[in-house]
Amino acid sequence: MKAVLKMQYKGLGPVRYAEVLLLVIFVILALLWFTREPKFVAGWGALFPVDEDGASYVSDATTAFFIVFLLFIMPSKPCLVCSKWWRPECRFSARTCMVSGESERLLDWDTVQHKLPWNVVLLLGSGFAMAKAAECSGLSEWISFSLQTLRNVPPGTLAFIICCAVSLVTEVMSNVATTTLFLPILAQLAVTLSINPLYLMLPATVSASLAFMLPVATPPNAIAYSYGLFKAHEMVLLGILM
Repeated sequence: MKAVLKMQYKGLGPVRYAEVLLLVIFVILALLWFTREPKFVAGWGALFPVDEDGASYVSDATTAFFIVFLLFIMPSKPCLVCSKWWRPECRFSARTCMVSGESERLLDWDTVQHKLPWNVVLLLGSGFAMAKAAECSGLSEWISFSLQTLRNVPPGTLAFIICCAVSLVTEVMSNVATTTLFLPILAQLAVTLSINPLYLMLPATVSASLAFMLPVATPPNAIAYSYGLFKAHEMVLLGILM
């Protein structure tokens, strides 16, 4: 096994310019995400205006779009200043790089169009949209009010019922969207029932991760399904057992 790994590692060849540049861009992405609103100090997000509710117009999605924009404009081969310190065989003139367009970019639209699993994007996005719609339409508050009839149910039994309900919902909605929908409801329900909110919210959070049946349930399921090696009904048959 060790020999196979060494052989595969040698087959990768030397580190290329595009790989180094992609690593640098990834580090920039992580730093921008961590420093946008670090809580203990004012982040760079405070430099931008806020809406009527006090929330900044800049979000994590803004950072992601900025990084994608960089991928579309950054060349995949060294040119100009970079060619002076990179390998000599990779050098080419500024005219070739900037005018003739021979320098490919790190990312192009043709690659995005054919390689990006759009079905996975729609599946996960629809789950977040459903959670946001339930919050804005007042459905979350209505569900919380309806669950007040459970005030006479023992807390242990109530936690078990909640775990079963969340496990079923998370099969047709992403786990993040499920927790976004249920946790505010459970927090308000716990206050109404005069019990510790963690007693209901913690089991619900763990149950939201028990999603094995459908691609939309969790990103790992969606990634595995995007390869097209099996169908949805096959995931359901195995997921029921898990």
